[in-house]
Amino acid sequence: MTGVIETSQALFMRDEVVAEYATFDFLLEPERVILRRLDELSAMRVLDLGVGGGRTTSQLLGRVGRYVGVDMSPLMVQACRERFADRLGSDVRFAVCDARDLSAFADDSFDLVLFTFNGIDSVVRDDDRRRVLHEVRRVCAPGATFAFSSDNLLFARRRMRFGPALRAGLAGDGGRSRLATTRHAVAGTWRLRRANAPLRGLDGPYARYVVERPVFELSPQHVERPGERICVDGYCVEPDEQRRQLLTSGFERVELFGVDGSDVTGAPAERLARFSWLYYACRAGTPAAPRAG
Repeated sequence: MTGVIETSQALFMRDEVVAEYATFDFLLEPERVILRRLDELSAMRVLDLGVGGGRTTSQLLGRVGRYVGVDMSPLMVQACRERFADRLGSDVRFAVCDARDLSAFADDSFDLVLFTFNGIDSVVRDDDRRRVLHEVRRVCAPGATFAFSSDNLLFARRRMRFGPALRAGLAGDGGRSRLATTRHAVAGTWRLRRANAPLRGLDGPYARYVVERPVFELSPQHVERPGERICVDGYCVEPDEQRRQLLTSGFERVELFGVDGSDVTGAPAERLARFSWLYYACRAGTPAAPRAG
């Protein structure tokens, strides 16, 4: 690991990272579960925030009424335009856009808004995060669904402790000796603690959080170059705090899903702490009718 903290915006401007993301073609299990629950998906107007290289695009085209994919990275947007060149038209388009400012879209423009792969966590300032939620609510039609994933602060706190790392190492993973697995787990915890040392800590309901990750997430390149890892700056939040933020932003009926697609709405903190990230699905509330007089 280089030890240099990199922003998500800088990471997703790397040519090699864009090239990798442009190969993704799958849905995560929580996404499958959420989409299956939606009625009239074929008529929906969809906004795909942080579209990346089009991972979700390939799974939604032909299944929805209108699709708009946006990303802060011009390179990602260009990759999508090239990848789906034969599908571009009035009902399918891509644009460079910052989720903090969706002024390119009118109020009540969409029936489904997605922000996948923890893209919302690249917005590290709390006031900016709330601005994203406000903007998403504005462009959502009443009753529209907003679904997104976010790093779980309950898990992050656990990951920063040596006790869980030791227990995980001693349990083994089937491919290494217990000693090697324990060393790997403890070293990972030590690197996380070192990377997060300059920050204010993880004691509040939300925090700026540095995660260690490979430059390449899923492709064989990161297996071939296992030492090439980086630290990426992001936002991390407790599930209860995320729910509160959504409710105060005008959303309702907040549901939580684990990485395995299980519905963990209302689950105790001990269970939620097992998931490194969580999926949230909520509905845009109907504005209250104006009072007479």
